Amino acid sequence: MALLHLVIILVSFNFYQTTILPNLVGDILLTRLESPYDSTGDAIIPYGSTVTIESGTTLRFSRGSQLIVRGTLLAKGTFDRRIIFTSSTSALYYDQQQIYRKSDSNIRFRLVDGSNIQNGLLQMFFKNRWRYVCTEFFRWFDYDASLTCRMMGFRNGSVIPYRVNNSESLWYGLQIDHPACRSNLDEHVLDCPGVRVPPRLGLHICDDKQYVRLQCDGFFDPLSVLNWGGIVFERKFSTNKLSDIPEISDSASPVFNDINQRQSILNYVDILHAGLRPELTIRHYAERYAALTVFDNLINPLFDNITVLYSASDGMNFSNVGSSIRLRNSVSAYNRGHGIAVTSRYGNVTLDNVHIFDNAGDGVYYAMNNTEWSLREQEESPKRLYKSFCETANSVEFPSYFTYRPPAAGTCCTQAFSSMYNTRLTVHFQSVFLADYRTRYRIELYNGQFDMMPLLANITFNRTLESLSSFSNELLVRLCHSCDDVRSLSCWNQSDRIQLYVVNDDGRDADVHIWNSRVVNNSLSGVRVVNLRSLIEINQTIINHNQRHGLDIDSGA
Repeated sequence: MALLHLVIILVSFNFYQTTILPNLVGDILLTRLESPYDSTGDAIIPYGSTVTIESGTTLRFSRGSQLIVRGTLLAKGTFDRRIIFTSSTSALYYDQQQIYRKSDSNIRFRLVDGSNIQNGLLQMFFKNRWRYVCTEFFRWFDYDASLTCRMMGFRNGSVIPYRVNNSESLWYGLQIDHPACRSNLDEHVLDCPGVRVPPRLGLHICDDKQYVRLQCDGFFDPLSVLNWGGIVFERKFSTNKLSDIPEISDSASPVFNDINQRQSILNYVDILHAGLRPELTIRHYAERYAALTVFDNLINPLFDNITVLYSASDGMNFSNVGSSIRLRNSVSAYNRGHGIAVTSRYGNVTLDNVHIFDNAGDGVYYAMNNTEWSLREQEESPKRLYKSFCETANSVEFPSYFTYRPPAAGTCCTQAFSSMYNTRLTVHFQSVFLADYRTRYRIELYNGQFDMMPLLANITFNRTLESLSSFSNELLVRLCHSCDDVRSLSCWNQSDRIQLYVVNDDGRDADVHIWNSRVVNNSLSGVRVVNLRSLIEINQTIINHNQRHGLDIDSGA
């Protein structure tokens, strides 16, 4: 009998044992037998290090802490032994409820048309419809904003620059000019003495008035949210110093130019109850507190069978990425922000068999940052160097970046491109700078390497164009300068330039591909696209029951 008790004690001890997460420097193997691993703070995989995680392993992190990957992370689970990243606390986060007014629990607020759910234009759900809130004299102050943000479950708020309502369709708007909310007295915006109850409602009431635009941050009760920070893949620093102190990657940071570093891989991975960062870092680096973040990387990890649930912010966030993104067979649901948010310098985002549902923001938020590569960014990757369109020999390497400057008034320059068989070539325009409004440029595209081939486009323009594509693996591009008065000295200016690049792909190079996916029941739009450059391809995908729009294309070329 005593022997039986000893066996039970030993089994119980082994069952409840945990392992402190080791220093992740060098080649590290985390095994299922020593699982679960507990981390009490940020864990960093430095440049040059590789961490391999066995299938069936669990890693637990304390409140707000992150796993920061600058080296290589290989987390390859299996169908029946998934790798789990989760919070070390038993207090689980599921939702951040709004505070409802006692007299009418159906009145609530949200922010739309922002980069995340914490900033944007204010809408109020009133009489069974979401309506923009506008003001005539714009006497909204920070305490009015803070109280409104608390109605949405956030902590503090401020009024940020607004836009004039001159382009929206005719919706019934709500006019709230001066809430005059009182600290420690008013518990709801509609209780404030300056608010007329009910607010003024009308079809044209917001004509020639201004929208209320707010910025919120934090949580109304941050201590009740005990999520961990999430996984962050960021740029690699050119230093031999190994430090446990997280660094912030920005445009002034020295980065290590090694595009041949081994690619990180996540397969059959669950990321649960993440997305929380210390309140003081949220506003300045909002993109760094998703459950899964890829931040400013030259090479993106490979993701397959990823499940992200119950994030306190976005489920997945790809921020300022400079290469294509592939996400397959994955789920992002029940997150406080967007399901998947992408801010790309490159485009070509593919979501294949991805299920995105019940998120508090958009299901998919995509924004194209179509700006030129800086000198530092060109030095990091030689493929980003801008070559002279008029002086460079025909290119066979893709992507190929060019700067076109007309050598003289009324002249043309030509480039011919050839790619692999069964591929197509797409021309993207990054920027068009003209010193004189009378200046024009003309682009001619031919479906082959010679101008005797079929003409695809002949466009005269003075602004950034939509992307243009071939129907074969060969393309000829001709750029010509023109002007209303070619003899005028102001017609031709050496500061004029066009930045463009050519890429190859199986089809037309799209901004976003969404295949075989479901985007349903999200609180804002199913798919929202800002600054569309080429096209969005949706194939065999269900987008329905989202509370704002199914597909919302905000702007573009």
